[in-house]
Amino acid sequence: MRRHSKPRWMGLLALAAALVLATAACAPAAAPTATPTKAPAAAPTTASQATKPLGTPATGAAASPTTVASKPTGNPVKIGYITPVTGPAAAFGLMESVMVSLGEEDVNGSGGINGSPLQIVKFDSPSDPQQAVTGVRKLAGDEKAFAIIGPWFSGEFEVAAPLANDLQIPLIGMRVTKPGMTDNNRPWAFRITVTDDILTPALVAAFKKANPNVKNVLVVGDTKNSVTESMVKDVWPKYLKDAGFNVQGSVGYDSGTSDFSAIVTKIKDAKPEAIAYSATPAGNPVGFAKELYNQQVRVPVMNTIHFINGPFISQAAKEMEGWLTVSQFDPSNPDPKVQAVIKRWQAQADADTKVPKPARVTVEGNAYDVVSIIGDIMRKAGIKADTSVQDARPKIRDGFANLKDYKGISGNITMKPNGDATTLPTVMIARNGAWEVMK
Repeated sequence: MRRHSKPRWMGLLALAAALVLATAACAPAAAPTATPTKAPAAAPTTASQATKPLGTPATGAAASPTTVASKPTGNPVKIGYITPVTGPAAAFGLMESVMVSLGEEDVNGSGGINGSPLQIVKFDSPSDPQQAVTGVRKLAGDEKAFAIIGPWFSGEFEVAAPLANDLQIPLIGMRVTKPGMTDNNRPWAFRITVTDDILTPALVAAFKKANPNVKNVLVVGDTKNSVTESMVKDVWPKYLKDAGFNVQGSVGYDSGTSDFSAIVTKIKDAKPEAIAYSATPAGNPVGFAKELYNQQVRVPVMNTIHFINGPFISQAAKEMEGWLTVSQFDPSNPDPKVQAVIKRWQAQADADTKVPKPARVTVEGNAYDVVSIIGDIMRKAGIKADTSVQDARPKIRDGFANLKDYKGISGNITMKPNGDATTLPTVMIARNGAWEVMK
């Protein structure tokens, strides 16, 4: 029987189809047609990263923002700041303002306060208690600040703290060293500093170690200024006696004194073996030191913290050589975070024509910490620019009251029940027109 075969043309058609299929299988796939899409979402950020403070109980203070955060926008969260930028203590306020601005810059560099920018609103109080009162009223009322840093001096803080309690706004002092300032003004007044009842025994102990043969000490200082009057009449005598020194008495004078000839003559007649001295810039420590040197009263001197920042030591370099003092901050701390902040401060202070030269860090470190702590408290409390003052202020007050083990550039900071948070004192010595940490 004869087998039937497919026509030739059908075979050729099948072969062509196979070749087409094979070619299609080997060719790359065509690119898909583009369609509009949303931009890829950013990698999720943890809550701790989004609100990472510059210093926390767990990680410590950072020299600069370490996370990339969105730039804060919109209305600012306002914090008031009362400091002297005019008057006899202008050098103090101008130098400290640089550190406060660094704190503000770093808070905003880390995302601000829950997306809102932090704004430090400054008010000048040139060592004038009445101006400090005006500043508290203006910042709390007109500016609607959520809290106030300052004022600078104990005499100013003494009248400002009761008003802060009346207005129910947190008031945080940084240089207020007179004992008892917060005890009497609970619960709205706080201090992050080292008070005279902690500074003085540390200074006296260092002085005694450096001058083991000294027995008789004369107390000298400005008795018209609240904080230095307290030093001359109460604090110096107590801690000198506790250390075994014989206190020969005291020689007081008024703020604004320019002619020290009679005062130093009286000191010279007392034949002291050493002098314990206390004055703010209003007490003219440079004039006192120069007259002491001119009358050849060559005895060891220990002086309180109240004029150590600013240019005063360089203005009486020869006359104050070897004097001992004590600070609230250790600028020799080798911690890279501390030194990075100091380096930035130095660059900005040197560039600022208003800051007296030479500018050197002595006590300013805790100003950076205070701004960082306020930022941390407000972030954790969920505060923003549109938060009411009635809601924000108590949250900030409670944040300070419960502050514990905050690792700042000035040390470990914990608030005590009386409203004081203190770090360790640092003894310093005058060398060639500058204060150096005493080793």
